[in-house]
Amino acid sequence: MIDGTPVIGVVLENPLLSTRYPANGYVLAVFDTEYEGFAVIPEDIFKKLRLNELSLYRRSMILPNGKLVESVGTYSRVTIPELNTFRDGFIETSKDRARSRICQGV
Repeated sequence: MIDGTPVIGVVLENPLLSTRYPANGYVLAVFDTEYEGFAVIPEDIFKKLRLNELSLYRRSMILPNGKLVESVGTYSRVTIPELNTFRDGFIETSKDRARSRICQGV
C-alpha cells in the first residue's frame, strides 16, 4: 500500500518482440476498481515495450467522471514476480489519460 492505495510489483512484457519494462526489477502497479480493462500504461512505456509496432486496436473508454477518451492498445503480458505468475491481456494507452496504472519504479 502507498498512502492507502493498493499496489503490486509487476513487470510488463512484449513476448513477441522480447522487450520488458523495466529492464531490471519491477514497477508498482495501482489497483483501480473503477477501471474495467486489463491495464493502462503511459505512452512512453507503451513505446519502450514496442507495443506500437504490433497490430493495434482503437477503442473508447469512459472515465469515472464520465469523460470519454480514445485509447489504442494490443495484447501483451503482465508478470507478477512475487507470485511467480503472469497474465496476458489488452494493454492500452491514451494521450488523453490523466493518470496511468503504473505509478513508480522500484
